[in-house]
Amino acid sequence: MIRVSDLNFSYADKCVLQQVSFNVDDGDLFAILGPNAAGKTTLIKLLTGILEMQGGNIIFDDMPLNGTNDYKIKSMIGVMQEITGVHLKMTGFEYLCLIAALNNYPPDMITERVLFIANKFNFESELHRSIKKYSAGTKKKIEFCAAIVHEPRVLLLDEPFESVDPIVCFEIKQHLKHLVEHGSTVIITSHILETIQNLCNKYIIINQGSVVRCGNIEKDNGVDLEQIFIEVVGHEAAE
Repeated sequence: MIRVSDLNFSYADKCVLQQVSFNVDDGDLFAILGPNAAGKTTLIKLLTGILEMQGGNIIFDDMPLNGTNDYKIKSMIGVMQEITGVHLKMTGFEYLCLIAALNNYPPDMITERVLFIANKFNFESELHRSIKKYSAGTKKKIEFCAAIVHEPRVLLLDEPFESVDPIVCFEIKQHLKHLVEHGSTVIITSHILETIQNLCNKYIIINQGSVVRCGNIEKDNGVDLEQIFIEVVGHEAAE
């Protein structure tokens, strides 16, 4: 599904990513791990096309992300990102309808889709209140729902479990498992290794802009992500 090869990126004179390569297959729950400032969020922004590559290649479903195929690729993906600015003044209903429309979801099905998602994630009572009045947990739900509202094939989630309570975390994890079982592919960045250990099937660890470890996570092969992370990144970064 996704092939990343020799990816490089710098801000001014600071190198953020260097020679990053990995493959994500159809149906993977794929984790991008690393300490703070390792380059995880920059990598997600490159995968979504928010940032332009400065070297290397990103290929989605045999289509290079190079400008020519950007529209087709962006229509395949859903992105979880923090809601800011004017969108905070919108109601949850308005915001999800807007995201669905921008991603060309069938207009006559948008309302039904938004109501279905609100019911599934138990925030029907909040749907017509402005987002700025939401609790942190409900905001996180809306951010996640905005990523899935148009039923994309690929999900790119940057820290989806950060600052959420166990119930919201459980709801998101269960839905991700459901999506993958029905053919979606998911890429997650996270610091919460225990959650990744129990959720994902593959991982890479990035440190100082480079991939320092990659592997499979099988429930019976004895992989301990916390131990691996500390070994390859170091105690200081892990803390």
